[in-house]
Amino acid sequence: RTVIALLKLSDWDTDVFFKFRDQILNQLPSNGIKLKNDLCRGIPKLWHHYYVLDVEKDIAFEIGRVYYGLREFDSALKYYEISTNTIGKHQVTYHNQGLCHYSLGNLEEALINFQTAVKMNEHYEKARNWSEKVAKEIEDKKVINKAIEDANNVNNINNNINNNINNNIPPPPPIENNTQNNEQNNEQNNEQNN
Repeated sequence: RTVIALLKLSDWDTDVFFKFRDQILNQLPSNGIKLKNDLCRGIPKLWHHYYVLDVEKDIAFEIGRVYYGLREFDSALKYYEISTNTIGKHQVTYHNQGLCHYSLGNLEEALINFQTAVKMNEHYEKARNWSEKVAKEIEDKKVINKAIEDANNVNNINNNINNNINNNIPPPPPIENNTQNNEQNNEQNNEQNN
């Protein structure tokens, strides 16, 4: 509460925000709706006041972290993208974008971001673990979708059979195979030769 009040008093000053960003993030889970709404209304003001003067203070990245903590994943992604465009590419930014996409259910996008983070730093274990987890979930999802598709196909076949039986439609005649045709042709040829 005190930090939010201080931000309001400072008219959402970026230096105040940057100094207390970790306290804000730590308090997010226990904050009430009003304080969360204050943050959601105030952050755009904060960004409006910001000018990139110090690349050591990646305000867009920190805003993305706050929005992630608020579970505003689309807004977090927007600011992570701004961070990448203004400050530069960083493996943690890609990792955090992956977490946002994962939370939104965009598994393919999440995987791309986690893999990019690992490419940038092959020793980044969190990103590697998430990459493996998401890749497995995507594969599992494909298997499940294939099983559902197969089950639906079987149900459609059963429904067609039941409809044919119920409508007294006789089953189609059996399909002849090549061996039957060859035997008949051989018999006809033998009869003609004799």
